[in-house]
Amino acid sequence: MPQYEALVHILWELPFPLRLPPVGLFCWEPAEGTALFDPRPEVGELAWKRKSHLLKAEEVFATLGTPNQCYPTHDYLITSLLRSGRRIKTALLTRGPEGGFVEARPYAVANIFLCLRQRAEDPLVRSVRPDRDCYYALVSVADLPNNLGDVEPRTALRMVSNVRFGSVIGVNRAHHIGLNSFDDLLAGEIIPADVQQLFESLISGAHSLELFHQLIFSAIRRLKRNEHALAVLDAQSAFESLVAVLLVEALTRQGQSTQQIEAEMASGGRLNTLQRRLEELDHVAAAGGAANARPLRFLGCPEEVRWRGALYGTQESHRPLGSAVRAVRRSQGRRCGGSSCDPSNPRPYAGVCSTDDLVGSGTQPRPHPKK
Repeated sequence: MPQYEALVHILWELPFPLRLPPVGLFCWEPAEGTALFDPRPEVGELAWKRKSHLLKAEEVFATLGTPNQCYPTHDYLITSLLRSGRRIKTALLTRGPEGGFVEARPYAVANIFLCLRQRAEDPLVRSVRPDRDCYYALVSVADLPNNLGDVEPRTALRMVSNVRFGSVIGVNRAHHIGLNSFDDLLAGEIIPADVQQLFESLISGAHSLELFHQLIFSAIRRLKRNEHALAVLDAQSAFESLVAVLLVEALTRQGQSTQQIEAEMASGGRLNTLQRRLEELDHVAAAGGAANARPLRFLGCPEEVRWRGALYGTQESHRPLGSAVRAVRRSQGRRCGGSSCDPSNPRPYAGVCSTDDLVGSGTQPRPHPKK
């Protein structure tokens, strides 16, 4: 077991709520394998004023023109009515030439505690990036008892409440300031207990997301932002990426090398379009089934018909969305020498390039890392 000399406390002020209970959770950390994560919900204020007391306009601009006199003459308090019937204050618009607004913004105080083997070790060399997606980050270091000896990381981290963290800037404390924005004030209730247990089990180890997982998350995020055309493209690309990953796994099990798989899936190869890849997966499924079992094919099955109908229905329900998606498909079809992805085309995937062409990665799919 290793011997630790100190604990480091990293305080992040994140520009969004985490919807987690305010309790300590052990999570995975790349250097020692374990860290302590302690989230706290908070509500702050975002303020803007028409006049700055730090910098005058005359110091920046050569001429200002005629002063504006059309300012609000009253203050306005904005409230929100919750489903429970309770009303809360969310924003204040202030009058006059020095007025502006003050808006309530939720955020999360995320406390992370790491173990240091040596007192002089720099905690920021780890995979902790306090300069990304945070309002403010504070890093403090506390010495562990000299007689602690060799202990597991969790044993050292449980001593958080018994040590004193430093407060001298440049010696045992550092500050980092960042900027971000947040749109929704009310994130909802704390996630259910069973989901909390799932969350705690997931954060205890390292994970690597496949491309199709990332694209699905991107599509969900775009839907929330009403970016419908891009959401459909991300979701369609996620499907094509999943097909590519499944096909790579199947061909690898058949004994093909990475170079052979890349050649077949490259432009001009036997499996360069989505249609051909789906057909190959159907052949793989049929060959791997029981001798007397009826093969389960995707092409032509009710699930494919519903998926394709929903896709084109979504495109047609949003005219700009449908035009954008069809334009991309036509462009991909011309590049691959195939037909465009159109409902009237009996081979709707024949003109679609590989997932990598759609997402712009420039590389062919590789077998995903083993978990």
